[in-house]
Order: sequence, then structure tokens, then C-alpha cells
Amino acid sequence: IGTHRVETASRVFGGEQLRFVVALNAFASFQVRPGFSRYGGDMYFSEAGMPVLVVTPDGTEVSRGSRDWQYWKFVWRSSLASMVTLQDHLHMAHYKVAN
Repeated sequence: IGTHRVETASRVFGGEQLRFVVALNAFASFQVRPGFSRYGGDMYFSEAGMPVLVVTPDGTEVSRGSRDWQYWKFVWRSSLASMVTLQDHLHMAHYKVAN
């Protein structure tokens, strides 16, 4: 899911070249109900396709193995599934193509 959102990147982090990104921080401005976390997170991947870094909506860099890594991976994955469903599927298929 979401492979159509992969973009090339040229970023170095911790001495590792990050070649790909799936950027979801643009969705951080979506309103959510009280008590829920914001959407977002830009996930950077190594040349081998392994996740290495998440840049949070406030610009914090969370690296693989850090204390908050599992949380931000979950936020990013949840944001990706939500945006693919809302924007890519519902908006494109049901609102644009069907009409």
C-alpha cells in the first residue's frame, strides 16, 4: 500500500544515504478529534528500502532504534493507510472518476 507515493530523496542521516521518502507531513493540518494524534510523518528509506528516519510534523527527527521509533512508525503507517483510503481511493475513484 502506498508505493505510488514513493519519491526519490537525497538525504544523508547518520552516515547513511537515504534514497526514498514517503512524505505525509502535508496532511498534518487535517483536523482530528480531541485526544487523537495528528496525521503525518515523512518516512525516509535506505537504498535497500529499509525505514531509517521519520521526520515528524513538528520537524523532530526520529531514527530507527530510538525510544520513539515504534510510536512514529505506527503514526506514519496509520497516516498512510488513512490518506490512501481518503485521498487516493475515495476522492479519486468515487468523487472524480465516478462523476
